[in-house]
Amino acid sequence: MGYWIGRAAWKAMPEARRAAICATMPAVARAWEIILGERTGLGEYARIDAPALLVRGEATHAPCTRVVDQLRGTLPNVRPTTIRDAGHMAPLTHPEPVNAAIAAHLRCCAGPDAPRTRIGPSAPVGDWRTSGTAAVAT
Repeated sequence: MGYWIGRAAWKAMPEARRAAICATMPAVARAWEIILGERTGLGEYARIDAPALLVRGEATHAPCTRVVDQLRGTLPNVRPTTIRDAGHMAPLTHPEPVNAAIAAHLRCCAGPDAPRTRIGPSAPVGDWRTSGTAAVAT
């Protein structure tokens, strides 16, 4: 965990949250097996036209930033957002702003009358143009 969130953040994290993270490790290990075997090319993601919210931590590591940047340049209907002072594990270390960004994005697409308009990097979270589904990459 030190690489992803830093030793100080791990030590400062409440014991209950650390225990919850540790409990997910078998699933994380399986996810890495799947990821390492994935053969989908970046170009194939350009076919996903569903509105997407990309969330990244401001202080995440360079490889994660590169993944988000590549998806941002590939997905045709994307709204990127950055969580201030957060790293790779933003959903765990900064759950309030992550949840707020996702909730605002999803509220915009709730119901049968939700606009189905393309979004873009200039559309603020919560704006009607951010209607769609959420994909999180930090």
